[in-house]
Amino acid sequence: MKTLDIVALIVLVIGGLNWLLVGAFNFDLVAALFGGQAALISRIVYILVGISAVYCLRFFWADYPPENGLVDRLLPRYLTDEREISDPCFSVLDGT
Repeated sequence: MKTLDIVALIVLVIGGLNWLLVGAFNFDLVAALFGGQAALISRIVYILVGISAVYCLRFFWADYPPENGLVDRLLPRYLTDEREISDPCFSVLDGT
C-alpha cells in the first residue's frame, strides 16, 4: 500500500471511532481534546476525516492483487464483462 493510503485509512478509522463515541456515549473526543466543535483545530480534524473518507472511496474500485476491486468482486460476472458463465442456472440466459 502507498503511504497516503495508509494515512488516509488511519485518519478514517480515528474518525469512525470518534463517531462511535458520539453515537454510543454522546461524547465527542475530538471536541474534548481540542476545545469544542467550533475550535479551529477540531474543524481541521473533521475536514481531514472527511477528505480521508472521500479518498478511501477509491478502494472500492482499486485493483489490488490477487483480487479485483470490491465492486468487481460484489457484482456478478455477467453484469461486469463478457466472460463465460459456468453456472448451469444461468445457461438459460445465454441460450445453451
